[in-house]
Amino acid sequence: MNLRNAVGIVLLAGAAAASYWWSRPPPAEPAEQASAGANLPGYYMKGARFTATDEQGRVALRIHADVLSELPDERYTLEGVRIEYTPADETPWSISANSATTPKDRSHVDLEGDVRMRSVPTDGSSPMQILAPAIHFRPRDSQATSDGAVEIRVGDWRWTGVGLSTLLNAKKLTLESKVHAEFSR
Repeated sequence: MNLRNAVGIVLLAGAAAASYWWSRPPPAEPAEQASAGANLPGYYMKGARFTATDEQGRVALRIHADVLSELPDERYTLEGVRIEYTPADETPWSISANSATTPKDRSHVDLEGDVRMRSVPTDGSSPMQILAPAIHFRPRDSQATSDGAVEIRVGDWRWTGVGLSTLLNAKKLTLESKVHAEFSR
């Protein structure tokens, strides 16, 4: 065997080894990473819309989300949330948040991230705005609550505080602590 044949055999063997190395399947996923798939959504939708009615069959709630995902524990997560809340014979509200979670029965909505609630008065009065990082909203009771910082705006008037409890249909609002108000004309 001459030197030229030996070099050729070594190069062929090296090429075969490199080809095997690059074409082999990736290593198996560790068990703890494989179980992480248990938290994946059952399904997801883009541009999701829900409609809920009151006891008389009138549309009382419309929920729009840029993305909706179903969780295994019978809840939905929503991204880019917009809610039109129109209780019968009461002032409608427009609500938005970066994200939310809600059970499938939509009995409550936990809103998070730049939550904005704004009344849409039909009598010409100034709208009320409620701004907070997070709000728990119960449409059937027309109730909104928060444990964190809250800002309320009505026209040129502004209140800030920590902790909120409100009944939107009764036009009753309570700030629980660290209340500060600004009034101007």
